Amino acid sequence: MAQSTLRGSKHYMWEVTKMLGQGATSKVYRGRNKITGEEVAVKVFTSAAALRPFEVQMREYSLMKKMDHMNIVKMLDLEQEIGTGNKVIVMELSTCGSLYNMLDDPKNAYGLEETEFLLVLKHVAKGMKYLHEKGIVHRDVKPGNILCYKGEDGRFVFKLTDFGAAKELQYEEEQFVSLYGTEEYLHPDIYGCAVMRDKNKEKIFDATVDLWSLGVTIFHAATGRLPFRPFGGRKNRVTMYEITKNKEPGYISGIQQSENGKIEWSKELPLTCRLSLGLKMFLTPILAGLLERNDRYKLSFGDFFNKVDKLMSKIVIHTFSPNTWMHMRIYIDGNSKITTLQDCIAEQSDIAIQDQVLIHDGDLLKNIVDNMTPVHQYPKSVFCEKTPIFVFMKHSDDQRTFPKSWCPDFPKFGSSMNIANDQQMAKMCCGINFLLCKEIGRYHTKMELERLSVQSYIHELKHEFSHLLSYDSRLREHCASDLTMMTNFISESQQKIMILSAINTINPSQLADLEKSTAANTLELQTTADKIKNELKRTSKLLSNYQERIVKRELEMSWDNAIGCNDEQDRCKERQEVTVEIILRIVRHFKEHRQAQYLNRTEEDTHAFERNQLEELCMKAKSLLETCDSRGQKQYEMFHRFYSKAVNTRKENDSLDRSLASLEKKRIDFEKRLSKIVEELGQECMEVLHSRHPDPLRSRGPKQVTCNGIDRDTRRSLLEEANNSLKSGFEDLKEDIQRNNDLLKMSGEILEELKNTNPLVLNGVLEKTSEYG
Repeated sequence: MAQSTLRGSKHYMWEVTKMLGQGATSKVYRGRNKITGEEVAVKVFTSAAALRPFEVQMREYSLMKKMDHMNIVKMLDLEQEIGTGNKVIVMELSTCGSLYNMLDDPKNAYGLEETEFLLVLKHVAKGMKYLHEKGIVHRDVKPGNILCYKGEDGRFVFKLTDFGAAKELQYEEEQFVSLYGTEEYLHPDIYGCAVMRDKNKEKIFDATVDLWSLGVTIFHAATGRLPFRPFGGRKNRVTMYEITKNKEPGYISGIQQSENGKIEWSKELPLTCRLSLGLKMFLTPILAGLLERNDRYKLSFGDFFNKVDKLMSKIVIHTFSPNTWMHMRIYIDGNSKITTLQDCIAEQSDIAIQDQVLIHDGDLLKNIVDNMTPVHQYPKSVFCEKTPIFVFMKHSDDQRTFPKSWCPDFPKFGSSMNIANDQQMAKMCCGINFLLCKEIGRYHTKMELERLSVQSYIHELKHEFSHLLSYDSRLREHCASDLTMMTNFISESQQKIMILSAINTINPSQLADLEKSTAANTLELQTTADKIKNELKRTSKLLSNYQERIVKRELEMSWDNAIGCNDEQDRCKERQEVTVEIILRIVRHFKEHRQAQYLNRTEEDTHAFERNQLEELCMKAKSLLETCDSRGQKQYEMFHRFYSKAVNTRKENDSLDRSLASLEKKRIDFEKRLSKIVEELGQECMEVLHSRHPDPLRSRGPKQVTCNGIDRDTRRSLLEEANNSLKSGFEDLKEDIQRNNDLLKMSGEILEELKNTNPLVLNGVLEKTSEYG
């Protein structure tokens, strides 16, 4: 009779065939609550666990009972197994597995996606912060002890688990001598004592050993690889110890590629890491501080928590530079201004702030937001990957080379069939193909953004040109008004002199000076007006030529959207996804073959066929990437040819803008000069009006001479009012012209009076007037 696989405690039951994991002293099974049917995780301690001191046995129970945090696995109950009496801890069940399971999946062979990684970092940091505040050191932080849960709202939560090695400290600096942990994640000092049995090492440690384990775990999540890897792995413990012990500050990885080979040190994350450059720039210093033995350089818990909190508080702005073919994620504080954004762009793209032209949604960014607008108030579209801010260079740079992709080489199968080795090789091939799938997707995204950037740039140039046309139109209106004002001034000045010359008490020398200065001012104004007219004609011709090229779509004609990969027609990413699906099936078959240990002839033939098929699929995937690479390069080269013309167009646009601005300045200067001349003429007229003729005979006569009832004093008064009207009305052309019309009408009445009273005087006035005609 078969032995039953069902086990249980007072309130829970579990199948020993449904094991979730195991450790040195326990096994974890999937179980259920006997009453509610709720699924749970049951940690059953083996008989070996009972050999430990009682206080050690009780430590995990008491610690888990105290803890209550969303990023710490929750203990539901503590019971005893029926029949054996072994203690069991009942916990909430993770249906999504551990972080290790995620990283073991071929799709994450080179690390997690950015959003997933940030969630892991955020939740693990919160869980560790909670433990630190409670004075608990975990001592076995690793991906296998970080479980993933899916909430009712569909959101994923990562939680720390397995507190069998955990210890509660009374204060942060408290030390301990017990050795726990997993080799690859151990602090070098613990590794030396626990693994290498280094007698020179003091067996005294503190809570900061968790920081090293945390650093290795974060590196593993980011890259899919361990940071320190001797050739041969665990078999080469001596080299592993040497790598971690002798690592210099700032380095975050050390790899030995061959037996007795040199250690390849690096201060950067590997090229295969899927995280953006923007995130790497913040993450790398954190890793350097965690993976450090020297107290002078290593991070404290407080430093680590603060840096993670600061990173999580940042917002991400998406940018794309068609000149460099870089798709950038800018991690930035929400209250930062545009200058900080430009600094961040310069740091990632090597395009200096003064050389940047930022365009979004077909307009210059500076026209959308002002310099003091915080970035968190920017249009929502800048936070979307498909609608980034385009970062152009002010000048065309034909020397830049296309940034080709890089991917690892596929492993080569041996000439003879080795089922165990083939399964491992197939898994590696699958991981690389997943990486290629992501890379091909990036290629397609970049090529589409390159097309959008060209459209956006052309749209912005047309937008700028429409501003130029509007600017030119307003300028012409203002110039026309100023020229009308000038014409009116010339006419009015002639009429004033005519009136003054009709008064026989006026000093003739002063009147002559007035006539001379008026003639000089008139010539000056007419000369300046002619220059402005000529500049308007020249600018008009340039604008007309510019407009003609825009109508002919010269820039559009230098660009071809068909160049490069096309999502609808080529479907490169979809092709690669199909390849990955086939390879995944092969990997599953190879895993089954390895577990079977023995294959019959038909299964061996199938295995050999699939091995050959796998090699062909890998070559096909590599060829597809090379095709995308070649198409991307052609598009990139076409862009630079287009951009060379576009830059010249922008220079012409900027030149026209400067010309119109210069013309506007000259017009304003002309207007100011005209205003000053009008004011000076009024003052000079009043001075002449109040002057007296030096010849007493000419000045004798009736005290008052009237013209149709208007005496000389009244005429003087009228002239003064005319001068005052001219000065006060200059700012408003319409009112000024109306006043001038009134003045001309009144002057006509005075001339009519002169005609009726003294024809000889009138003839003299008309002779003077003819000199200005």
